[in-house]
Amino acid sequence: MSVEGEQRARGRRWAVPSLVLGIVLVVAGVAFHGVAAAHRPSGPGGSDTWETVLDHAALGWAAYGAVAAGVFLTVRGWNSRGGR
Repeated sequence: MSVEGEQRARGRRWAVPSLVLGIVLVVAGVAFHGVAAAHRPSGPGGSDTWETVLDHAALGWAAYGAVAAGVFLTVRGWNSRGGR
């Protein structure tokens, strides 16, 4: 088998895991962003721990990064499937 053929076979082997991981990242990123956007403070005397965590800018960017990485992996996995 040629080097190109081996690389193509290796790419096909990673197609399904890439698709699955990509979809999981997209769903997790969108869900986390939705939770952060919908969160409201629990009121007087309530814990503000979640508010502090969810309002942190780095976590918002992490949600966007998860969606972007998920889209990339999904597209890459879809394209790596080959002509099955």
